Parts: sequence; C-alpha cells; structure tokens
Amino acid sequence: MPTRLLPLPAALPGSGSMLTGMTVRLNNTAYIFYRADTSLIHQLHVIHHELFHAMEHHPGMLVSDPVIKDALAQLLRPDLPNLSSELIRHLVGRSCRVGEFQDKHERDAERFAVVMAYRLGLTVPMNGENDAKPEADRLHRLLSNGCP
Repeated sequence: MPTRLLPLPAALPGSGSMLTGMTVRLNNTAYIFYRADTSLIHQLHVIHHELFHAMEHHPGMLVSDPVIKDALAQLLRPDLPNLSSELIRHLVGRSCRVGEFQDKHERDAERFAVVMAYRLGLTVPMNGENDAKPEADRLHRLLSNGCP
C-alpha cells in the first residue's frame, strides 16, 4: 500500500486533543500524520508506530473532534482533488470496531516503534530487544521493494 507522510500543524486550535499521530487509509493509500512541532526522534517514533498499524491493517478508531477532522481534511485535500471536503471529513471520521484488540494493537505498535528506534541507533538496548525483529524485518522489506 502506498504511504504518504503528512506533518500535523504545530497546534490544532480549539482541540482538547493531544494527537501525536494517526493513520488514515483512503484510496488504497495510507496517510500517516505526525506532529511537526516535536523532536525528530519523537517524530520517527510516531511514524514507526503508525507504520506498524498500516502494515498490520489494524482497524481504525472514531475521530469525533470536528477541529481535528477539519485539519486532517485540509491536509488531505491536495491528494484527493476529486472528493468534496465534506466527504473527506466523513471518511476521516469513520470508525471500525476495535473491541479487545485495541490495547494489544497499541502495545504492539509501541513495541515496534521502540525496537525500530533501537535498530536505528536512537536508543539504548532494552530487555527483549529482538522481540519485534520479524516486524522490523518486514518493514525493511516493504520499504525496500514493496513486498511483505
């Protein structure tokens, strides 16, 4: 699946959310949003976390904050010129049921991001550092030639 990285504005005025990143899948493309107003190491962590969600085809969560929906719709507008702004807002806000898998998906994505940071030399070794090696190797293959 093609992937696009899009920085979020430094702040989303009027939003009470501490959104650091998210993935939106539209038109067979994964759009990964990350905060632009944080350190490069934190940006990479968020991007790796979201890449894991995209690679594993994790279901989405409801985006109900209208300020966030509007900001994401504006960022997506150039890539989706044939869709109305209202339709983009609707698609960004859609939800899939996540049930008991939500916590496991978040833990797995977080673990993957930490292991990727270690493999890139951005952190010190941790216990169980090779636990996510298969996921890290899979990401390398995906980024190298697009094949899982």
